[in-house]
Amino acid sequence: VMNTLDKIHDISIRLEHMHQAGDWLSRTLVHSDPSASHTGTLITVLVEDLRERILSLVAELETEIVSSRRTLEEVLQ
Repeated sequence: VMNTLDKIHDISIRLEHMHQAGDWLSRTLVHSDPSASHTGTLITVLVEDLRERILSLVAELETEIVSSRRTLEEVLQ
């Protein structure tokens, strides 16, 4: 379990780095290179979408594990 949590934490750190880089691009290049600035904004939006999807998957998996455990406990009784 700890290894899995470490992996999720690593993904979270990488996503945060991507978000910060995208935000920096969008703010820094807004006047000199609008296309690159837009790409930075797109990166931040995609990172937020990935975060939401990962959180949803983790919550869904947690629910399935709890449900499976309850079912197994009922069968064993």
